[in-house]
Amino acid sequence: EEVVLEYVSGFSDLSPLQSLKKIKSLHLENLRSVSCFDGLAGLKSLRYLHIDGTIDWKQPVENFGFLKGLPNLEVLAFGFVINKSAFPAFLPVLKLKKLKILKVGMATFSSKEYAFLLTALPKAKCCHFGGTKWTPTYQINDEYMEFIGKGAGRVKLDSPNADKKTKAFITQYEKYIHEAEKIIAAMANK
Repeated sequence: EEVVLEYVSGFSDLSPLQSLKKIKSLHLENLRSVSCFDGLAGLKSLRYLHIDGTIDWKQPVENFGFLKGLPNLEVLAFGFVINKSAFPAFLPVLKLKKLKILKVGMATFSSKEYAFLLTALPKAKCCHFGGTKWTPTYQINDEYMEFIGKGAGRVKLDSPNADKKTKAFITQYEKYIHEAEKIIAAMANK
């Protein structure tokens, strides 16, 4: 029912996992020869999926289409990964009707992808690995305001432009939310 594959480089095809009809939990970490996770599609009993790399080697993920084939997934976690798809990479999450928890660090994906995920999964708890819910900005100690998203940046709180930069980011993030709403509405009409 549970499989953990860590630091494995001898294969690139995950489709043999489809023969595990009772698998409920799958942890994949640092699979050096894997970037296509399509072999996971069809794991109907899977409830928990964690895909991770390491701090010095991020696990590449070609696309997230495989998520459509995981209808009973309840918990999804991405650690150190690199998204190789263009926005909106996470359209397949619209098929995850049973998803309860999505765990991703605050700088793993683009700000647009975080906005899309939050909009697409209104009933799921979208959080960091410590359990903190995603918000557009995060105050780090009394020194910095961090912005959600890979490369989104931060501002020093004692900077004269701190409020202006924070408000500008929040305004941009709200635009990303509206864009996500339009994309999701268009998908619902198909």
